[in-house]
Amino acid sequence: MADVPPPSKKQRRKQEKTRWLAERKAAQQDGGIASSKRKRRNQRQCHATASASPSAAVHYEACTSATCGNRLAGSHCVVRSIEPYVHCFALFAKGRWAGRSLGELFASEFPTLSTDYCVQAAQLGLIRVNGEVADLDTVIKGGDFFEHIKHRHEPNVHLPVEDSTEVSTLKSLSKTWIHFETDELMVVDKPSGIPVHPTGSFHLNSLTHMLQHDRREATVEKEVEETETLELFPVHRLDRLTSGLLILAKSADKARSLTAELTATSSDVGAGSRSVQKYYVARVKGEFPDTEGGFAAVKGLNSGLVKIDSASDGFWRVTAPIGLMSPRQGHVRCVIEAEDSKPWRTHQIRVHLQHLDFPIVNDPMYGSVNEEKTMEPMLPLSKLPSVLPSLRHVRSISQRVRTLPDNVFAEFSALAAQHGAVNLGQGFPSFGTPQFVQQAAIDAITDGNNQYTRPGGHPSYVETLAEMYSPLLNRELNPMTEIVTFNGAQEGIASIMAAVLEPGDEVLTFEPYFDAYVTVSQLHGVKSAGVPFRFDPAKRAAFLSEDAHVAERFTSRDFQADLEKLEAKLTPKTKMVVLNTPHNPMGKVFSKQELEQLARVLERHPNVIVLADEVYEFMTYDGLEHERIAALPGFFDRTISLFSAGKTFSCTGWRAGYAVGPAHLVGGITKAHSTVPFCGTTPFEVALASAFQQAKHNGYYDELRETLQTKRNRLCDALQAYNWRPIVPEGGYFVCCNVQGLPFYDEFRDIEITPDTPKTEFPDYQFAYKLVKAGHLAVIPTSPFFSRPENRLAPGVVRLAFCKDDKTLDDSIRVIESLKN
Repeated sequence: MADVPPPSKKQRRKQEKTRWLAERKAAQQDGGIASSKRKRRNQRQCHATASASPSAAVHYEACTSATCGNRLAGSHCVVRSIEPYVHCFALFAKGRWAGRSLGELFASEFPTLSTDYCVQAAQLGLIRVNGEVADLDTVIKGGDFFEHIKHRHEPNVHLPVEDSTEVSTLKSLSKTWIHFETDELMVVDKPSGIPVHPTGSFHLNSLTHMLQHDRREATVEKEVEETETLELFPVHRLDRLTSGLLILAKSADKARSLTAELTATSSDVGAGSRSVQKYYVARVKGEFPDTEGGFAAVKGLNSGLVKIDSASDGFWRVTAPIGLMSPRQGHVRCVIEAEDSKPWRTHQIRVHLQHLDFPIVNDPMYGSVNEEKTMEPMLPLSKLPSVLPSLRHVRSISQRVRTLPDNVFAEFSALAAQHGAVNLGQGFPSFGTPQFVQQAAIDAITDGNNQYTRPGGHPSYVETLAEMYSPLLNRELNPMTEIVTFNGAQEGIASIMAAVLEPGDEVLTFEPYFDAYVTVSQLHGVKSAGVPFRFDPAKRAAFLSEDAHVAERFTSRDFQADLEKLEAKLTPKTKMVVLNTPHNPMGKVFSKQELEQLARVLERHPNVIVLADEVYEFMTYDGLEHERIAALPGFFDRTISLFSAGKTFSCTGWRAGYAVGPAHLVGGITKAHSTVPFCGTTPFEVALASAFQQAKHNGYYDELRETLQTKRNRLCDALQAYNWRPIVPEGGYFVCCNVQGLPFYDEFRDIEITPDTPKTEFPDYQFAYKLVKAGHLAVIPTSPFFSRPENRLAPGVVRLAFCKDDKTLDDSIRVIESLKN
């Protein structure tokens, strides 16, 4: 009897499906499978889980591989990486799984997962069947809904971009791939190295996800609400390592109809042929002969570009050179033309070219160059339950928050505590809150002022503030409509911007700046830009000198607002200018003349609001007076003046900010403020009303100025003596220094800064890290206070706070002296 050939793979699949359907029907009759109602519920849950696109931080950086095939003339390569994220892998049980335990299932279907991993994952509740935590002995039935929570690590993808591409446009890089688009379809020039749709290890790093994500981001920026989410369905297939034209339909029905057209039989050629040809063009190592020929005849060298076509003798033809069809990148490129011929699989092309010693460049499997894959350490399994409140509610932090920088003040205060360093970093007074202020708080609490107050501020507090600021602003203030209190001036910045700005608006501020102006803007979808101060040229040269010792003394008076640059940056989108005086971190106090000059510029831009940050109003030195732009003619109605009782009375932990402005703005600010804390802290507001009343008569403000001026002089004299090149401030808490003349700075002198260098690797950051980790001194690098590296005063400028008690200043001066050699 003749041997019966074994069934083909296709036949085996058909047999397995038939057997499973029979088992399923029997199970349904016996009640052993989920009811149709339960199944529909699971289907909805599965769809919700699968369609909820996970979100994770996306990073772009320049490719550093010297042999990367994507780096050709006129272009360079960027690496798109995805931070690891939590992902819910969910699907219905396959037919072949029925009757098997979860342990068997993991061993056969997911062999890369160790037994220890599976046991621990089950114990932690990271594996569920039909919504219930399951152990490895659970037997799978047909129709079961299976879920597995994983910490997903996606491979990086290499993407070619033109040399002229700005870094800021990379977030919409996929837009440049779209060649044609209608309401029904999209034609995309797919780069090599990126899969068409989520598959295997790739999800967020896939073509369709990038197109959908960038389209969503674009609609958010344009403030357009899409009625439906963009869905994309590939009409034909392209290998991950293949570039070229790809047709994507916007509905499943359109995809099916287009696929039918592309694969239709041509009556002129014969059954089984296609009406559209896909040519493949490859960039290979080595060069090909000038003449046409089959692979078997390929010898010699030429252009390194090959066009692969079919031939009647069964060989793939190689034609060179290609000319207009030459690929712009490595791997394989697909070109669609209306010509009858049989397309070939790119995998076969790659294998045969390698066999002929002409491997495709940058082919990670059949070439000598491997893709770079950077994998972060896996999140321990034990941490997953804490970040997953439920399997069906896996959410990610918003893009706006994910991209916020870490708070530099909190970072260095923590490092100071960890390493036992003297803390001159964060601007909080360590010499204590005045006794009369503390007693006012005690009295307010014991008198029963411990419940909510009105969102705009306690009546006694705002009435006291109105009485105090009316003469300073040359008008009679209404305490109930023109004053609002906050839980700290920084919360005030957030409430003010939320009330008066829209996403896409722009904010201008003089730089260096208090970093909250930029981070709060970013949180509200508002763009920010900096206008550098103009540094006196003669003083600047001395400040930047590399001499070991510079006798020149520098003050904040050496810096002026560059009003020409400010006006050049004012656009129709500019809705706010931030004016900080006395200035943090420079300590500059704007004179009345400077404010009048600024006012003349802003008069030409009537739609611009001024946020006057005046939290250091009572801290001006050398006889200078604090001037207020809101007191100038016509400016009260377009100015929000921000203050801090916490700074004034050295009680920053009370979080006691407040603002004064026109009623039409204050009303909206109060509404925005009330949505977060609702109101201020009642006992502290009552206490501060009393404190301000007492401070009018007890000489407190003069005493505060004298105390801080003495501390400023003491610290600045030491800094000058030991070549820290201080910029002596006219007001505020801080002094900025250029430490480039210190031997302690030498190892950071040659750090090269590029547009891609993280600020934490800048010289001032590295100096500050070394200083605090050595247990010496905590200072604040000033790089976070500039919008661009080239705007910095110098590479090695740091900020120190002098609002400290005598012992802290004594200890810090000893450290400063010890670093002279």
